[in-house]
Amino acid sequence: MARLFVLSVVAVATCAALGADPQPAGPDWWRFLGRLHPVLVHFPIGLLIAAVFLELIHALFGRERGRPGGAGLWCVVLGALGAGAAAWAGWTNADVETHGRAVASLIETHRWLGIATCAVAGLVALLGLGALRAPGKLTGVYRVGVVLGAIMVGVAGHWGGTIVFGDGYLTAGLFPPKPADQTAPIVEPAPALTPDGRVRTVDFATQIAPIFEARCIECHGPRRAKGRLRLDDRRYVLDEPDEDERVILPGDADASELVYRITLPHGDPDIMPPEDGPLSDDQIELIRTWIDEGAAWGAIAIAPPTAEEPTSEPPAPVGEPEAPAVEPSDAAAEAPADPASIEAALEALREHGAVATRIAQDADWVEVRLDLLDRDVTDADLAMLEPLAPVLASLDLTGTDVTDAGLEHVARLAHLRSLRLGRTTITDAGLVHLTSLTELEYLNLIATPVTDAGLSMLTDLPALRRLYVWGTETTPDGIELFRLLRPDAQIDDGDTLPDVPDGG
Repeated sequence: MARLFVLSVVAVATCAALGADPQPAGPDWWRFLGRLHPVLVHFPIGLLIAAVFLELIHALFGRERGRPGGAGLWCVVLGALGAGAAAWAGWTNADVETHGRAVASLIETHRWLGIATCAVAGLVALLGLGALRAPGKLTGVYRVGVVLGAIMVGVAGHWGGTIVFGDGYLTAGLFPPKPADQTAPIVEPAPALTPDGRVRTVDFATQIAPIFEARCIECHGPRRAKGRLRLDDRRYVLDEPDEDERVILPGDADASELVYRITLPHGDPDIMPPEDGPLSDDQIELIRTWIDEGAAWGAIAIAPPTAEEPTSEPPAPVGEPEAPAVEPSDAAAEAPADPASIEAALEALREHGAVATRIAQDADWVEVRLDLLDRDVTDADLAMLEPLAPVLASLDLTGTDVTDAGLEHVARLAHLRSLRLGRTTITDAGLVHLTSLTELEYLNLIATPVTDAGLSMLTDLPALRRLYVWGTETTPDGIELFRLLRPDAQIDDGDTLPDVPDGG
């Protein structure tokens, strides 16, 4: 039996030294054998832990207390053999399967813990066999080794569970996440323009977050972080200090591991999500575009999936075509911009509670979001925007109390390119003021009382390329007329998304 242990330990050590390197592109038998690891690993865990209790009972109540107990020793013997088989299968599995960068270091720790546990279990078994022939001090060392082996196999098993189920899975039932951690409010918006000045075509809060919530958060959220990956908060995705650990690389979808995983062929063992089918082509394209546009997230935290609740707002569109790049216009270059007055205006807006920032550190263009103040924003507040007229490129007034009269202030923002007026009381009368915004490219009017008459006025906006009118009082005939008069612009009524001719 001693020879059998020596051979098993040597075999496992050889696998570790050689890397147990079945080629990833090799026969499926390697993958099959590697996937036996979760089956095999439970035997040594149970046997080595049982050995502690059996040896304790023998030491307290056995007839020959100075010698190892037979039942406990058999558990150590079988546990050592099982640990060798499980360690080999686990090493093979780690080499054959693909794993995310976020768990690479965790897997490396787990595999070496497994090897160490196997070696210790084998050594303890040899000590036990020796103690049968020469009881005494050797028996005491053996019993200490039995306890050590049980501790090591428990720790190695815990690390394996962390790889599969995520950090905190074991203690989640005792110390559940606080509700505030799961449903953190939006405290910072995602910028409406990309750093290079293009209008973003994908909004995280309305288009990406619902995908993550429905298909990803169950396995990669606060309750369970499989593979140590969480997609419920930007802190775990975009703020990771080690770039090699990030699954999303803003501006480079093709190099992002998340895109690699969601685009694997259906049936691939590494595809995300693994259940309920792959993401749709539209969902994948949305995620690709969002990442290529900089993966703007803001500070929204996504809650784990719960029972669906009815919403009074119209659904977000499935996909949006790419908006044309926005280049600084000649008019903007000629417009005088006093840095001191602009900074003063930005500071005044911030003190008022608005989010007012430059699009990029090396850019003059500014975006302002008043939507976070909800109904606390009125027409009088819009006058604070006028000093920013030479540089204000994006304005969000969603859900505020601005009226048609207040848009007279907006009309003075000559270089505005993106304007959001969703869920306000703006009517056709207010849209009259917007006809002077010759650089406006993006206009959101969702859930407003705008009618076909307002649409007809918007056909005169020369730069308009994207218009959202779902939830308004417009009719299919009015929308079709807009499309006829402005074939170069995209109008989204929440139902159909027509193709936009290239070069429009």
